[in-house]
Amino acid sequence: MAKGELLRSTPRGRFGNRLSRKVKSLEETGKPQPIVLIGFMGSGKTTVGKRLAELIGVPFVDTDSLVEERAGVSIAEIFTTKGEQSFRKLETAALAVALQLSAAVISVGGGVPAQPENAPLLAGHTIVYVEVPLEVVKARTEGDTSRPLLLHPDLASLYEARCQTYAAMATVAVDAAVGDAEAVARRIADRLHLVV
Repeated sequence: MAKGELLRSTPRGRFGNRLSRKVKSLEETGKPQPIVLIGFMGSGKTTVGKRLAELIGVPFVDTDSLVEERAGVSIAEIFTTKGEQSFRKLETAALAVALQLSAAVISVGGGVPAQPENAPLLAGHTIVYVEVPLEVVKARTEGDTSRPLLLHPDLASLYEARCQTYAAMATVAVDAAVGDAEAVARRIADRLHLVV
């Protein structure tokens, strides 16, 4: 696809304008399709994703950040004022836009894989499950007020249900409880046979 064709096919609007700038830089890299990082909140998807993107020379996109940018408020505020369903719609829109990049590392919110409407969007993509035990999640997110679902009345059941979904959907799973972001990013690159 020629450069102009790719830019024309990139969605416009608040998401699309931001991502079209990223497309310009990635068109010259010749890298393959996006790599999507999934996992429970607090698993380190964003931190690891940024490092992985640097290692393989592609842009990094965080769908939670795109949602907040479009809404003009935090995710916690979206949950409080508009409810979870409104947030999920914004999240699906952000995912659809991010996946149109020809190459990138994309970190998605922990609930993205659990929403049925996102399954067709994610189908056929390289999906990495960034796996951590619930105890690690709790330790990493202690005192974090920006994640509304940390207040879920049965966090353990939510964790178990989502982890089953992540495992079923993933191309590969990587243990992110061991080592720093650099080590985890390099393990992902190795598992996906990426040159770094």
